[in-house]
Amino acid sequence: MDVKKLNPWNWFRHEAPQLPAVTGERGLSPQLSLLQFHREMERNFLNLARAVDMGWPHFDTARPLWPSLDITTKDREYVITVEVPGVQEKDLKLEVTADGLLTVSGEKHQETHKGIPGNTRVERSYGTFSRVLSLPDDADRDAVSAFFRNGLLTITCPRRIEAREPARQIEIQKVA
Repeated sequence: MDVKKLNPWNWFRHEAPQLPAVTGERGLSPQLSLLQFHREMERNFLNLARAVDMGWPHFDTARPLWPSLDITTKDREYVITVEVPGVQEKDLKLEVTADGLLTVSGEKHQETHKGIPGNTRVERSYGTFSRVLSLPDDADRDAVSAFFRNGLLTITCPRRIEAREPARQIEIQKVA
């Protein structure tokens, strides 16, 4: 089996962990238990509002703006596609650091409609976001390119083709 085809590289080792979904889980940490309690209380208040037709607005504070991404490994390049619907190209920022961190950040602005008194329900997320990816050692950081079209940011990072040193045997020394 060719280990290179498995590509075990951890792209997300420098990214802040996201809280997992907490629907019906048991034995959770205090933070997740509090988040689950918050979601249950919010759901109960919304059910009450629907029952008495109060029309309370809904703001989902438990779901941050966290764009999904796909990473494809090819023989000569890595292709990273980031979903950022509703984000303008001018509001996106892409950085590569010398130590191999690729940061995609941006901001999604809330639309305002004049003449409409208010939202009854808001399910879209707005605000700033940042995704940090650790580029593999063979990624050519100086040749990263990107293009943006229809809410998709496509980042291409060529792979360096360098002659790898063949495995060598290490001599084990005797201790006196």
